[in-house]
Amino acid sequence: MKRFFKNNLNKILVIIIYILMFYVVGELLIKIFEDKIIDENSMIGFTVLNNAVIYITLIISCVVLLKKEIITDFKVLEKKDAVKVFLTCLGGVGLVYAGNFVGSIITQILGGTGDSANQQALEMIMFSKYGFIMIIFIVIIGPITEELIFRKALHDVFRHFKMPSGVILLISSILFGLIHVISAGDFVQVFPYIFMGLTLGHLEIKNENIYPSIFVHIFINGLSTAMIFYMDKFQDILPV
Repeated sequence: MKRFFKNNLNKILVIIIYILMFYVVGELLIKIFEDKIIDENSMIGFTVLNNAVIYITLIISCVVLLKKEIITDFKVLEKKDAVKVFLTCLGGVGLVYAGNFVGSIITQILGGTGDSANQQALEMIMFSKYGFIMIIFIVIIGPITEELIFRKALHDVFRHFKMPSGVILLISSILFGLIHVISAGDFVQVFPYIFMGLTLGHLEIKNENIYPSIFVHIFINGLSTAMIFYMDKFQDILPV
């Protein structure tokens, strides 16, 4: 057990900080500001503030506590063939969208309709005056943080117990999916997130490197964000 904590203490700490930020600090902020949330604008402002506190704390914690792993993986990445890394990431993007399609079908079969509450809330904020700030969290800080926690820290902790890669992948993907739907309780929407987690986790396990999954996650979130804005523009000019 001493060896376990010696080798994984920093990774355990970032996981604990992640849980505390979302389920303790996040709830505490709600209690503090609940009297000031009186309309949609104040709700949006509070949500952005909440995300800022949580994700800035998390990204700093990850960089400080996982500095060794981040640098090691980057040095390994530099030695890899750039074309192979690009093709690996491109294949990952395709798998994420394929998984999202399958996950959406499962969701519909189980009676789910439309986007998850999490997705709807993010879209509402993106079209507000705080949109640019939220986009930074969605496209850059969020993906980096989630990959370092779910695909680096969590995978490495499980690897210590010599768990099969398939089991590690499944557990981390289910946890990744649940974290995106648990606050709203719309669990039927979990499947697209689980399939995304499976692809991102597979990239980390196959490459033994966190950067391919980070690149794919950033690209997916960036492309999805751009499509939301452009679809809104198209709706303005297309005949109804």
